This record gives sequence, C-alpha cells and structure tokens, in this order.
Amino acid sequence: MNKRISIIVVSLFLSVGLYAQRHFVLWDKVNDVPVSRASIYTTYQGKVKSTFSDQQGRVNLDFTFDSLTVSHVNYQKICVKMLPDTLFLEQTIRMLSEIVVNYAGEPAWIKPMLKNFVKTKAEKYRNDVVQKYDYETQNIDNTVLYRFASKGLVRKNEFFEIDPLESIITFKDQTAGCDFRNLKNMLYHDFVSDMDEKFVKEHTFYVDEQTEELGTNVARILFKSKKEWKDSGYLCIDTIRNVILRAKRSTGLEYNIKN
Repeated sequence: MNKRISIIVVSLFLSVGLYAQRHFVLWDKVNDVPVSRASIYTTYQGKVKSTFSDQQGRVNLDFTFDSLTVSHVNYQKICVKMLPDTLFLEQTIRMLSEIVVNYAGEPAWIKPMLKNFVKTKAEKYRNDVVQKYDYETQNIDNTVLYRFASKGLVRKNEFFEIDPLESIITFKDQTAGCDFRNLKNMLYHDFVSDMDEKFVKEHTFYVDEQTEELGTNVARILFKSKKEWKDSGYLCIDTIRNVILRAKRSTGLEYNIKN
C-alpha cells in the first residue's frame, strides 16, 4: 500500500513539473514591458505547432517540443530547448539616440554617394537578376494572428517570379495561404522608391560600425529625419556597386498620417 502511494506521489510531482515548464512570460529586456503577440512555434516531422503570447506576454503551450522558436517583428528571433519562467527579448532596431551621443558630424562622402544612387537606381533595379530571399511577415490585430516565413529565389522582370524553397505558415486554422505582397514592396518599391533627392535632403546620416558581415565594401548607414516625426532606420549599401542590399525604416503615426 505504501509503495503504491509513493509511486502516485512521484507521478504527480513529475506531472506538475512538466506542466510548469509549458508556462512562461516574454519580456522586453530594455524597456521592462511584456511582449505581446509574439509567435512561438516548433516544427516536427514537417508539421508546425504554434501559439502566441497574450497582452501580458504570457505563453501557454499545449504541445511538446524538442526546440522552440520565439519570433516577433520587433525583436530578435531566439531558439530555446529549456524554458525559464521569464524569457527576455531584445529589440532588432538599434535606437538612434544611442549613437547621437557620439555624433561627430555627417561624413562628407555619404550624400554624394546617395545622390548618385538616386540617379542610377532605375537602371540598376530594372534587371532580372535572380536573388536569394529570406522573408518573414506577421499580421496582428485583435482577432487575427498570422505569420508567414519563406526562403527561396526571387526575380523581377516583366513579371514577379518567386521560387520558394521552404515556406511556413502559422495560423489558427488551415485557411491561410502564402502572402508575398510585402516581399514585393520591400524589394522593389518601398525603400528604393522612397530613396530620392527629397529623402537625402530631409535626413541626417551616420556611419555605423556594424557591417553585419556583408563584406568589406559594405557600409551600414543609419538615418534619422530632420523633422520632428519619428522616422529613422538604416540601410546597407555596397559602396563599389552603389546598390542598397538591405534597408529597414521605422515611421511613427504622425509621419504615416501626413504621407
């Protein structure tokens, strides 16, 4: 009788331990606030199991996993095998205010190079060269949680051609499909189109020491609007070919309303 009770007690403790490991909180490491609407998922035998953090950053898992990926559009993606009570996330965007303290003046070579980019971009971005892409998009509102990640090849000639090598859709049911609209905009419309003479004139540019291992000829240039609107980001430009390889821009509500 005593032996049976001991086994039951041990089993209960094990169950409680497993249950506790499936509940944790996502927290902004810098701003000390919960991270809501983050995507938490795992892939096993080609199937994706996922959930999302709530408004308080809490995550409740109803599936087992060997490794778990935590992803959010504003934070660095992380993969974990063991879960702490609180998992801290770091933002993907470096705040420009951190760099302004050491601001030593805008380098003289930046704006002439960007102005030359503006003059030649139409010809350079009109070709049909095949490029690799690694794309993630996430749509969030009060009722819909949708995440799409894809890797593959892309080419824009007369038409827009995409050859996905791997795509993962995270959705609450099986009705969601692939969404490449933002990929088209990011590669061939949003930033390259916005980078004109007016953009160069209305922004201040800084050189960042981080080149993200893109090559010795690649410069990572931070920019910030001279106006009061929240408009900042960075671009990675090949200084020899004078082409933009990567860009990220963050704009606030006031800017979006007026533009």
